[in-house]
Amino acid sequence: MKDLSSDRMVAYAQPISSATDQEKEQFLREARLTARLQHPNIMSIYDQGLDQQGIPFFTMEFMQGENLREIIEKRDTDGDSSEIEFPLFRLLEIFVKICDALSYAHSLGVVHLDVKPANITVGLFGEVLLCDWGLARILQMDLTGDLTSRIIEERPDIDLLNDLNLERNTKGAPGFMAPEQIDPSFGEEVSVRSDVYALGAVLYVILTRRPPVTGASAHERLEKTRQGQIMSPRELLPFRHIPEALEAVAMKALALNPADRYSSVALIRDEIDRYLNGFPTLAQHASPFDHFRLLIKRRPIVFKVVEVALVLFFLGSSFALIKVGAEKRKAVDARAIAESLRDESVRARYHAEESLRLYEEETLRRQRISRSVQYASQGLVSGSNFMRAGVKENILKMQLKEEPGLEEKSEIILQLAMLNFVQQNFQEARYYFSQIELEPNDRDLGEIARYYAGKKESDDVWLEPSDLRDIILQIPSWRDYVCYALVFYYFRDEAGIKQQDPRMLLPLVETVLDRLNHRGESLERTDELHLDKTEDGWHLSLSGKPYSIFNLPLPEGKSWTSVLNVLQLYSLDISYGRVRDPAELQGIKIKELDITGMTSWAESQAKHLKWITTLKTVRHSLNVSDAFLRKSNPDIEFIRVSPDEG
Repeated sequence: MKDLSSDRMVAYAQPISSATDQEKEQFLREARLTARLQHPNIMSIYDQGLDQQGIPFFTMEFMQGENLREIIEKRDTDGDSSEIEFPLFRLLEIFVKICDALSYAHSLGVVHLDVKPANITVGLFGEVLLCDWGLARILQMDLTGDLTSRIIEERPDIDLLNDLNLERNTKGAPGFMAPEQIDPSFGEEVSVRSDVYALGAVLYVILTRRPPVTGASAHERLEKTRQGQIMSPRELLPFRHIPEALEAVAMKALALNPADRYSSVALIRDEIDRYLNGFPTLAQHASPFDHFRLLIKRRPIVFKVVEVALVLFFLGSSFALIKVGAEKRKAVDARAIAESLRDESVRARYHAEESLRLYEEETLRRQRISRSVQYASQGLVSGSNFMRAGVKENILKMQLKEEPGLEEKSEIILQLAMLNFVQQNFQEARYYFSQIELEPNDRDLGEIARYYAGKKESDDVWLEPSDLRDIILQIPSWRDYVCYALVFYYFRDEAGIKQQDPRMLLPLVETVLDRLNHRGESLERTDELHLDKTEDGWHLSLSGKPYSIFNLPLPEGKSWTSVLNVLQLYSLDISYGRVRDPAELQGIKIKELDITGMTSWAESQAKHLKWITTLKTVRHSLNVSDAFLRKSNPDIEFIRVSPDEG
């Protein structure tokens, strides 16, 4: 229906005509509780009350789309077309948004208790909403407990909103209910870990397209839940490719004993982030081989270059051995002839010595080539393939002079093009790109080099920050290492950067932060951040922002890799954010820091604040004593505030 007062489409809800007074009261209580939850992934309630006939109603956000159960069922019936529209990574993005919604609700002490695919709505334009809070409960909260990691507003009234829910704590969807929801005698009360169990069941459905507990009747499914009879996804579907990392996360969340599950939804979200970024999950208990396999998957270009370099090395060594063996045999034969033919002894001796001399020269030359190839291979396999670009350019140019084969020559020229590309030497990069036939994956970089070679006056000047930002937005996410090297060399020019107005650099910094923290599959211009000029200097607020990584993942000093240093900040606000340890801030040169709301930091994290060597003042609400803070960070002034004041 259309709301005439606001001129927008809304969804209108009323209880069924046969509803009792108690059910009508519960209907309004669900609306009131949902209205208190203000989050992008939770259905918004616009209005509630009684109509002219005294029938309760509420209006809520109207969104066209399907629920997650329908989407997953389509993957079974529609085959490839649905797989293309909703591949695994997109389903995991939907899952992560539901994790965010639950983390927010848990911070207010609210547990959903009915999380299932049918209650997750996906809009036509990427919107994701967690619906149906009719079974939600409000928990008693300990101000020192896990649930208070971020109190951002007054909690819902526990006495007002729980009184009718108490008798509903055994209701829910079989297969997605935690054992403690089914049987109060289980020994555990419903808690955050009950929603963790339901999230594990949703992840299980995403992986297998069926619930973790099945049976001919609801009673059979409930009994299997009580006994923890859940088959792992790869045992259930041995012929389907199911990632071991995600299976481990789902099975840990579905543990029969709540103490064996994840203690918070945020920990599940972190596990999904690890998987999406190419790292093993903690639940997986990955072996060293798995770590190495994932490293190769994260850096395919690096290991391809290493493979080529090693092949060059072994080919060179083999050729050298063959050549040396032939020369040695020739020298031995010459000496034998010289000894047997006395009349020609002088000439034979001369030929033998000449052969030995040539043999020694060839050996030395091949050793020099081998050392060069080894040096290049070691530099590339370290993961810092674009660091110390000048040295590597010289090595690659030496290899070109040795007249390698066509395939090896193309690889060397491509590396020279890439090394010049990340240093913004687009004239040189364009020259090298034009010398070889580019693979489809490399043509975009060739086009960028060609365009900016024409735009820049010469390779001796840097691009404007807006131009560099445009380049980063054009480069796909699997080439992150190219973006990070571009930014590193640009920010390393301290003399040039300090002449820039930090406000001109801020959009570039924001884009790099979004990329480092994996904010979405495709990067777009966001421009959410702004700098404030104070009497002391520049101030940046990241309060509540989803940033936890501030350093480029490069093997250089933190002061060189910190993205925020180019803004010449005096103070930084990361209150109510996602930074889990101040070690992430190492290298940032600031005087003042606001970490209000970081109540999950323990003493082991708080003492790391001294690693921010320039830091003088910290505003905080840490659950750590003032005495400990003064002792572990004697050069820092700590100002304690309550989360509400922050």
